[in-house]
Amino acid sequence: MSAQEKYRAFICRCPYVSDHRNRIVNDLVGISSSFPLRPKVIKQAEGDRAFELCALEGTLPISMAVQNYNIPIRILFTEKYPLSAPQLRVCPTEDMTIKATQCVSQTGAIMNLELSNWNNKSSLRQILEILQVAFAQECPIYINSIDPIKSQAVKDANARILAVYERMRTAVVEECKAWEATKQHLIGHSNVLQAQLQQTAVYQQRAREKAAQLARSSQVLEQTLVQVAYQPRLSSSEQDLQPANPLQQALLALVAAEQAVVDTTSLLEGLLNRRQIGAETAFKELKTLYTQQFLLQRKQEKAACELLSWR
Repeated sequence: MSAQEKYRAFICRCPYVSDHRNRIVNDLVGISSSFPLRPKVIKQAEGDRAFELCALEGTLPISMAVQNYNIPIRILFTEKYPLSAPQLRVCPTEDMTIKATQCVSQTGAIMNLELSNWNNKSSLRQILEILQVAFAQECPIYINSIDPIKSQAVKDANARILAVYERMRTAVVEECKAWEATKQHLIGHSNVLQAQLQQTAVYQQRAREKAAQLARSSQVLEQTLVQVAYQPRLSSSEQDLQPANPLQQALLALVAAEQAVVDTTSLLEGLLNRRQIGAETAFKELKTLYTQQFLLQRKQEKAACELLSWR
């Protein structure tokens, strides 16, 4: 059921003219959706006649001195509404007292220029907005003095609430401190790990550069060995590069030693990639192996040069 259907059923027992019911329903829907006001049926009597009229009861929010207040009001839709103006009244609670103002009487009746000049085209929403401004300038109610006994009870209740709040606040602060310490601890570990990762990346880059350098040196050495071993001079006899040649044996031993270093390096890099060995230990060993490989290559070059000069 829509809001209009609900309010239409709500006012069906009220003696409003059928031609005016649509206007009343629209005002009920619009006002209750814009202000904290709810519909209510009010019993009325005129002589021997008893009947019911529709009203809106609730509060009219205002803002005064940077504080928000709610003025309790009632809007009664008269039997001839909207041809006649609705009746607006301030309805204070037991702890409130009406304060007469320019637009509110001592009995709580609300009257202003717009209500005095009401016609069937007047806007109830606009009147409420004007009242908000007027009440913010001159509030029509004030709070009664509180009984001393009740005041002390309120103070005691407030003290208990403040004590509970303080305990909760202290617990939250301590928990926040613990979380902050944990956060700082994690940040410290994260920074250390980030530095280690950066150092590992530098080591890996150096290792790749060294491997590339060794690969180039190995290629040059291989070409030299091919020239020495498989391209004899025209004056060479068939007995050149005999296995008994000590220089050839020394060169082959150096090549075998380098190959062993290369195999060990590959195995160590595989263990590092699979995280089966620590990075620090791996880089230390790799540094030693690369040094050995470099020295073996230099010895191979020297042996090759001696072999060429011998031939």
